[in-house]
Amino acid sequence: MSDILTPALGESVSEATIAKWTKKPGDAVKKNELLVELETDKVTLEVFSETDGTLSEILKAEGETVNKGDVLGRIGGASAAVAAPASVEAPKVEATKPASHAPMPSAASALDNAGISAAAIVGTGRDARVTKSDALAAIAATQAAPLPAPSSAPRATEAREERVRMNRLRQTIARRLKDAQNTAAMLTTFNEVDMSGVMAARSKYKDIFEKKHGTKLGFMSFFVKACVTALKDIPAVNAEIDGTDIIYKNYYDIAVAVGTDKGLVVPVLRDCDVLSLAGIEKGIAALGAKARDGALAIEDMQGGTFTISNGGVYGSLMSTPILNSPQSGILGMHKIQDRVMVENGQMVVRPMMYLALSYDHRIVDGKEAVTFLVRVKECLENPERMLLDILEILVGVSGLLIALYALYSGLGLWMSAQVQYIEQGNEPMRDEDGLTILDHMPKAHIEIMKHYYLGVRGFLSRLSFISLLAALAALLVSSKFVVFLFGIGLGIDCLLFLTYENRAKFLSETSPAERHFDAMQYALFACFCASDAHVSQIRSASVLKTHNFRRIKNGLSTQPRRLRRLKRHRLFHLRHHQQIYQSPQIANLDG
Repeated sequence: MSDILTPALGESVSEATIAKWTKKPGDAVKKNELLVELETDKVTLEVFSETDGTLSEILKAEGETVNKGDVLGRIGGASAAVAAPASVEAPKVEATKPASHAPMPSAASALDNAGISAAAIVGTGRDARVTKSDALAAIAATQAAPLPAPSSAPRATEAREERVRMNRLRQTIARRLKDAQNTAAMLTTFNEVDMSGVMAARSKYKDIFEKKHGTKLGFMSFFVKACVTALKDIPAVNAEIDGTDIIYKNYYDIAVAVGTDKGLVVPVLRDCDVLSLAGIEKGIAALGAKARDGALAIEDMQGGTFTISNGGVYGSLMSTPILNSPQSGILGMHKIQDRVMVENGQMVVRPMMYLALSYDHRIVDGKEAVTFLVRVKECLENPERMLLDILEILVGVSGLLIALYALYSGLGLWMSAQVQYIEQGNEPMRDEDGLTILDHMPKAHIEIMKHYYLGVRGFLSRLSFISLLAALAALLVSSKFVVFLFGIGLGIDCLLFLTYENRAKFLSETSPAERHFDAMQYALFACFCASDAHVSQIRSASVLKTHNFRRIKNGLSTQPRRLRRLKRHRLFHLRHHQQIYQSPQIANLDG
């Protein structure tokens, strides 16, 4: 005897409901054969047989609630007896008695034409035989008789109403939607967007896109990208309330509502900020297929930060979507409809769509909600703006390359300062083992290192210059004020760095101490460029600590307070090193 147990239901799921038994007691079952379907708050689970045998009993009927580990039924080893069907007695057929005398041929012909049976007429002929006159009289009587009134249609025996128990998913949908209305201060704001740009881009690239990526280019990927851009500008819409705290999400997991035969499900597309349009389309297609097949896992529906619902595929012109708790925002898409718009005093026909943003007014102000929709509208009406994510990454990488270039230049100056210091006859500096730098690096090795140093330094200088030009080009098309300020700061740092590099290049009579100072200056410039790019932070005067590399794009919004601290930190080190190298001890060493 083998027990059928309730499987693990997943995180945050405590119970399930018996949806359907596929077998009845006494049915033979095979190993890995489907026995019962369970419905949870989010998905449908299937329980399979672990052995061959016969379903001996069912302990939990359909509609009952079960928990993890509960026994649903038992499988035995005996086969079920199959009852033979009862024999059905054939109905008896009465033999038709033949008539004593057939009607006369002329009478029979007339009755056949009129559709009257001869057996229903009493004949007046010999031996009660039906004559032609009997037939004509019967035909006349039939035509003169009034037609019988039609009988009233019988009332249908089945009930005019049907009561059906809500499945687990429908109960969960009803409860969560009502809880969202009761908990959140929900409000909806509207805007409209001209879809000409998106439709033109889709028509232009859809064939190339499908051939290259193996998936169709739809509208949803544009909306996901537009929402991610807007969420970065308005982080309150990407946040949630937990008690008296506000949790701001620095990641962008977009939930996409999908309608199925069993109800509405909302699977989550992870890390949309780092996905390309092709990645978004493939992810949405995969989640949609799993939703329609009932194959969504619980993990596929947890952790969303924002939701998009597309009622336009069903013809909806305008709606007020309900929040997907505990999220603070949901965007409703609607039907694209040609409407007459006024542009520059001219009436033109544009494909327009209404957008609806429902938001939690406890955390999102009206100004932020309207600004969010305006950002989405701007991105959709100018699809090229969504390429700014790539350009912003380029800006950050540019700062990092310049930082590496500065560090490498500083390292070269430090090495040359060490060599010059020793060549001037000064007492060389020794390490803990009493060895000088010449003991560690013979002259031949120094020449080899110098050769490779100049090659790598030239490559880094060209690469950083190209990346800087690309970053400046990105700034020209960017409307983000923070990114623009970052570009100005990076440009100033580059000018200072180049000025210092030219000073070290043309002043060949500099002392080793000044070379050391220049090297430290390069290290400081490297630190500040990297901190501007927000891919590194200052740990000391010349040490970079890489952090949060995955969120390069998010880090472009550098906080002004942190910038002020960094500038004070840099000025302190500059003054500190100037005081050191102007001291009498250093002057005597240079002597």
